[in-house]
Amino acid sequence: MLDIPSAHMKTKRNALYAYNTWDPSRNLYALGHHSVPGLFEGAHALPHEYVYTLPNSSYQYGRITAPQRSWS
Repeated sequence: MLDIPSAHMKTKRNALYAYNTWDPSRNLYALGHHSVPGLFEGAHALPHEYVYTLPNSSYQYGRITAPQRSWS
């Protein structure tokens, strides 16, 4: 978890507002906020972010295959 200094919370909130802006003339449709409003409202209030790191150098990637579809 990464703590965000209070001086940077305005920047974080402005970034979140991009997902809450409805202005079709500018191709902004507030989809993020409409999809999961509770997550955005929670993120707006919390002074931290979760940071996920990439696997270490010993991680073995699996083979990527196309999904199997059944059309029955």
